[in-house]
Amino acid sequence: MPGGRDESYRWPPKGIQIQQSGNGPAPIGGVFERFSHMVRIRMQRLGRRNRPFYRINAMDSRTRRNGAVIENLGWYDPVAPDEDKQVHLKEERIRHWLEKGAQPSDTMADMLGKRGLLPEKMHAAWEKDRRVKRERVEKIQAEKRAAEEAAAKAEAEAKAAEEAAKAAEEAEKAAEAESGE
Repeated sequence: MPGGRDESYRWPPKGIQIQQSGNGPAPIGGVFERFSHMVRIRMQRLGRRNRPFYRINAMDSRTRRNGAVIENLGWYDPVAPDEDKQVHLKEERIRHWLEKGAQPSDTMADMLGKRGLLPEKMHAAWEKDRRVKRERVEKIQAEKRAAEEAAAKAEAEAKAAEEAAKAAEEAEKAAEAESGE
């Protein structure tokens, strides 16, 4: 233990070289990291089984779903019978966080977009994303309908061919019966 320190607590660890850079923080583990962590607006699930309840929070993007919260921004109760009482949002605080650069989760972007709380750029991106998803769903539904129609048409043709074959067979039997008399 030179200098009264245990070598197992050495920083940086052996084999990792620290390079100082003028344009950012020192690397950790040999990789440069920027310390600009994003704030997300997302839902935190509460409630019991088959009775969900969600708090809408501003959270650091690195925290787990039910982790530490920066600020509570409202709640969402999807099983409330009255639609007016399903969602409560602190609109001013949500706008504040969005102006500061917070990114809503996909679900929250839908919820905020429907209520007109997204900034213009974010709202335009949300509308475009919704349009793309809607077109994709419509395309899949059209393909499914076309496949069903093709299957129904093929089935009708097979049935018509079967009936024609049956009619030809009956005509042949009738012809044999006539020639046999």
